[in-house]
Amino acid sequence: MVDANNYLKKVTLFISIILVSFIGYNIAFNHRVSALSGSDFNAGRIIDDTVMFDGNAMNATEVQQFLNAKVPTCDDNGTQASSHWNDGAGRFYTRAEWGSISGYPAPYTCLKNFSENTVSKAADAYCSGNYTGGVKTAAQIINDVARACNVSQKSLIVLLQKEQGLITDDWPWSIQYRAATGYGCPDTAACDSTYYGFFNQVYNAARQFQRYVKQPDLFNYKSGVTRYIQYNPDAGCGGTNIYLENGATAALYNYTPYQPNASALNNLYGSGDGCGAYGNRNFWRMFNDWFGSTNSPTFGWQLINQYAYADETKAVGKGTNNLLPGEKVYVGFQARNTGSTVWNRSGNDTVKVGTTNPNDRVSPFCDPSWGYGCGRPAALKETSVAPGQIGTFEFWMKAPANAGNYSERFNLVIDGKAWFPDGGLTFSSSVITAQYNWTFAGQYAYSDETKTAGKGTTNLLPGEKVYVGFQARNTGNVTWSNTGPNPVNWSNTGPNPVNVGMVRPLDRASPAYDSTWLGTNRPAKLKEASVAPGQIGTFEFWVKAPANPGNYLEYFTLVSEGKSWFNDPGMNFSMSVR
Repeated sequence: MVDANNYLKKVTLFISIILVSFIGYNIAFNHRVSALSGSDFNAGRIIDDTVMFDGNAMNATEVQQFLNAKVPTCDDNGTQASSHWNDGAGRFYTRAEWGSISGYPAPYTCLKNFSENTVSKAADAYCSGNYTGGVKTAAQIINDVARACNVSQKSLIVLLQKEQGLITDDWPWSIQYRAATGYGCPDTAACDSTYYGFFNQVYNAARQFQRYVKQPDLFNYKSGVTRYIQYNPDAGCGGTNIYLENGATAALYNYTPYQPNASALNNLYGSGDGCGAYGNRNFWRMFNDWFGSTNSPTFGWQLINQYAYADETKAVGKGTNNLLPGEKVYVGFQARNTGSTVWNRSGNDTVKVGTTNPNDRVSPFCDPSWGYGCGRPAALKETSVAPGQIGTFEFWMKAPANAGNYSERFNLVIDGKAWFPDGGLTFSSSVITAQYNWTFAGQYAYSDETKTAGKGTTNLLPGEKVYVGFQARNTGNVTWSNTGPNPVNWSNTGPNPVNVGMVRPLDRASPAYDSTWLGTNRPAKLKEASVAPGQIGTFEFWVKAPANPGNYLEYFTLVSEGKSWFNDPGMNFSMSVR
């Protein structure tokens, strides 16, 4: 296809179209400052299939914003000076004057302001989506065609630029819209009028690219073969054998069947010698300048270090072995970005930690704080991490309910896009059986909570109250806590408080119940905030003499609510009521 450009309206008329197509579109535009070099050009891999054939690469708003940015102000009336000298007036012709002389008078319409009444296109073997017609802007046409034919909006934008310079032209002529993508415009003949018109050009070009890859045997260039590709339509300029690595690259050669020679690559933003051809070079160069690499992004990471702490302050280190069921460890790791894609904390390319081996399994260490489900503990902590930089990932791991040895393997993932190569991140852990044990360490009884006057629990009057207490040594392996859920539902998630409970029989209602108790079967909770194994905890509560005279022997033990009853060491208060 012809790589015509807007030099044709500034320098020559139609007799020069073919010549211009091989010089290429070299108008100055704001390309990115980069290390892009002609030596980076790979004639067998100009663009990857996943980059070329991605109908979701942009949306209509993003396309419109791109067009707006490329031409902030249009010269609709052609008032600016052209590059053509008017000897009679001793000045340059205005653009309007030169356009009128050439048969294309003002006004002019920039692509960002262009709209057209388009026709509907039913899905077929090449464009698998329906295109709904109607009056649409250029941005909407580009986007809707891209989605219908699954050809990247970015690729179509670059095609429009390399063929007719429409993206950056601030006073395009109608002939540029007529052959916008060069479809139906062979190198050695005039364009086929059947395909005139902006929509017609964009749709048929996109469809044709799909046809190249879906019917490869119908065309000279296809993936996985070696073909001789000339440097120029002039066979005398030579060429080389090129192994075509993918369908998208082959499609570009079917569309524009020449490769750049050394002179074209040495002057990447200009022209080379008379044997240069620039269509595929310009496509590659413009895509890289405007949208980044034409190669599929690579995803890789290297584990730098990993760690585990008692909590998010990361002040106290903590191992992942000998954990109790439900015990939590705050873990993290650092990873170097060894791929070509920027990692993000949110939005596009959000990089998350995912369970692996197999991928996406439900982890037995899942904690309610995991933000993306039981297969996705956390996302990147930094806002972004460029290739070569180091990112951080941190999350809670909650030990499973069942004792045993565990090996939790994690990897990095970008949802809907790619799992990274396995970086070898493993957190090995052992979970031990929780032991809820205690031994009796002393008891007492007082007349009130000040504990200044002792009082016995015998010869009590009905309804008389005694303030009692006892001390218990933690002989298990679980730290006791005095905080937790509402006693109406001890199975709620959260801490599991250690309380006094009635035994003999277990969990019975006590006749010594007082309204200050947690419940008829729960006299009190642990007084201390926590009691570690080996330490002593305190429990104090009122007992109220029953209404009926007699002797009473009230047995008590401890219970970790929602977890387990403790052993029964026989701790009791003997009461007599007269």
